[in-house]
Amino acid sequence: MIFEWRENFKRIRSFVLGLLLAISATAASAQGSDEAVQPEPSVEEQALTVLYKHCASCHSGNKKEGNFNFVLDLEKLVGTPRYITPRHPEFSLLMNRITSGTMPPSGSAKLTVDERKSIENWILQAETKREIAAAKRDVISYQDILDAIKDDLDLLPVIERKRTRYLTLHHLYNAGDSGKEMELWRRAASKVINSLSWQSMLIPKRLGPKKTVLRINLDDLRWPDVVWDRLLAIYPYGIEPERDAKDIARRTETPQPFIRADWFAFHATQPPLYYELLGLPAKTLDLENLLGVDVKRNIARYRAKRAGFRESGVSQNNRLIERHNLSHSSGAYWKSYDFAGNAGRQSIFDFPLGPGGDFGFAHDGGEIIFNLPNGMQAYYLEDAKGNRIDRGPTNIVRDKSRPETPEIISGLSCIGCHFDGMILTPDQVRDRVLATKSFPRDVRRQVEELYAPWDTMRKDMLRDMRRYLSALEEAGVIKGYRQTDDGGFKVDRVIDGKEAIRALADRYEETVTLLQAAGELGLSLTEFEATLDISKDEVRQIRTELARGTLPRDTFEQKFGHFIDNMLELRPLDHRATCRQTLSRTTQQRLTKSPYIENCVRIREYDAVFDGEDVGSNTPINHPQVSLSNGQSDESNNFQNHSQDLLFDDLKVCFQEAEERLRRINEYKEQIVCAEDFLRKAPSDHSEQALVNEILAELNSDLSRLTIPVVDKAAGDEYKDLIPSQPKKEKPKPTVARFNGTFSAVRGYTNGHRPSPNKECLSRYSFEVEVHDGQLSFWSDGRSWRGRIDKHGNISISRNDISPRPRSAFSVRGNLTNADMKSGYCGTGYFRIAR
Repeated sequence: MIFEWRENFKRIRSFVLGLLLAISATAASAQGSDEAVQPEPSVEEQALTVLYKHCASCHSGNKKEGNFNFVLDLEKLVGTPRYITPRHPEFSLLMNRITSGTMPPSGSAKLTVDERKSIENWILQAETKREIAAAKRDVISYQDILDAIKDDLDLLPVIERKRTRYLTLHHLYNAGDSGKEMELWRRAASKVINSLSWQSMLIPKRLGPKKTVLRINLDDLRWPDVVWDRLLAIYPYGIEPERDAKDIARRTETPQPFIRADWFAFHATQPPLYYELLGLPAKTLDLENLLGVDVKRNIARYRAKRAGFRESGVSQNNRLIERHNLSHSSGAYWKSYDFAGNAGRQSIFDFPLGPGGDFGFAHDGGEIIFNLPNGMQAYYLEDAKGNRIDRGPTNIVRDKSRPETPEIISGLSCIGCHFDGMILTPDQVRDRVLATKSFPRDVRRQVEELYAPWDTMRKDMLRDMRRYLSALEEAGVIKGYRQTDDGGFKVDRVIDGKEAIRALADRYEETVTLLQAAGELGLSLTEFEATLDISKDEVRQIRTELARGTLPRDTFEQKFGHFIDNMLELRPLDHRATCRQTLSRTTQQRLTKSPYIENCVRIREYDAVFDGEDVGSNTPINHPQVSLSNGQSDESNNFQNHSQDLLFDDLKVCFQEAEERLRRINEYKEQIVCAEDFLRKAPSDHSEQALVNEILAELNSDLSRLTIPVVDKAAGDEYKDLIPSQPKKEKPKPTVARFNGTFSAVRGYTNGHRPSPNKECLSRYSFEVEVHDGQLSFWSDGRSWRGRIDKHGNISISRNDISPRPRSAFSVRGNLTNADMKSGYCGTGYFRIAR
């Protein structure tokens, strides 16, 4: 703010000095001087003089009436659609307030006709920084992106292509985002990908025009294909492949292998998608079991470390944080206890133990932060009963840095707040409890053990911060960091004060302008405006809002299909087909079906029939049947009939999969569930309802026959062809059993404790190792690995054990706790398995 005030002061001082010089020059000329007359002030200087005279006393520096204090910062003012619409004074709020007489307020001098004209002239010729930058650039088109992806796929091995995917940023380059912003967006894409991965660090490959295309591979993330299908099923900017895009779709085995990085950053870091992509369970206890953290046991044994305080950056009331070590990997599990009040058992200062018990508090919810294997952080919100929630109640926690949208969203809000990791907050409970004898001796003893001294807790926090910052540096999110004299960290960012993911998500959520819309379609502003004039009504009717820069993002999403149809002569992606593919893969891979995926086909089909009416985003999805009013059109009836056909098709698929996967009795049980599910979802007038009822009766009859107790040999012979035979018990094979199981492991390259000279060789890869009967196998760095382990725990891996094989010599030799790894390309390294 001080810097901004100084800059504004410099502008005003420069203008005033110029004005004085001009007056002096005029006077000198009147006295017969030959000195040249100073030029008239520019349009910007004239506007700045008027704003300084009439507005600065309330809207600059420390004066921020209406939360608006940058009236003298013309550059920022032009870039804020809420106040100024460049080239359109009639749409500009600032001009409207002046002409209506509401500003300046009553009792203050109003602007003269000439002063109002000065403001109007300035707005008529105003351009935003992005408009100026975009005018100097060659637009990156949709075809340019296809060409870049096609060229990249040509260079990849065939086996890599089908799981290769891309994130794009070209539309932000087209929209005039600065070079620093574009670099921040690239780093944000790396951060969001690695924040959703349980694998080792992955740095997206930059390619294409102006490095606006980022390549990833689903194998590196261990994401099944259904995850990408899930994204495409709700992706509003999908385009049906034609020409070159068809060849790309064939080679990557997906209708669209690329999505926008800003859309991904915004949606993938918010529930339900955030929880789905990370696979986080619905119960906190299940999450702790997954991570190997026993909270109750740690508290009982004083292995947890606590700090409590009156207020924090988000909590409305007192807050307690608690640290646990992760069992399955290096890192920490942080848990907060948050409260809706400060009285009674909601006070950690009066009830510091528990939760529960005589001196135990009663909390109302909490936030969980834990390290992923690659060192990045994941987030989880819970209620008082340990159920996962998407958003924190605002009476308990609020995002105080965003008063307009204070709701804490699991994932995105936490990422924006903890951009350097844990926040250093000293404990206030320990000293207070120990300083008084109002608590029983055993309570004070427990508080002394659980609430760590500040020096101890601070070291843990700094260690956890260092781990997280190292992961950010390794992922290329930050340029670097160093420890300061006070023990904290100074982080070198692309743009100071900007957390990458939150900044990119906010950029996506901005209202859409003409320039932004043009950039997202791969057109110049001139081309876009010319095409807009001859487009259909569905597109032209929102031109005014685009010109004003007030078109909401979700409205543009809804209209995007019309834009590409009118302006690019392309068709929107068939979401119905993508959703069916998602459903099919979900069933085949026996993954959990989210409510959205289960109803995805229905919603997208409904959208297609009713011309894009926004049913999916605003209507709760509780029942699989769309309620249609009486007097339906033929088109509506066609949709309903088609939906019923899809429902019956799903039943047939369900039957077939049960037949292929299960033995006879379980097959019948599964098919009964399929039939009952169909009858529950189907309307009463479904054409196949009677048939399914008959099938259900037959299945129940057959199942009852199969489960009749066999009382004699004759009865047994009668059903022996139906009763599944029991598998023969095989003799156990000799095994080195003490090493069998799944273990976490790390490996990395160092050279005399220095990183490998080759940048592709990371200092740390994290992965899981399967060990069985003397054989070990794992997946790391996009390859499958095999090796041997003897009864003493000695490992042997050679070049021939890796697929595809490395180009140079490679070996791992030594004990599992610290084996030596050697590579002809990367140098020496280490290989460790945690037992």
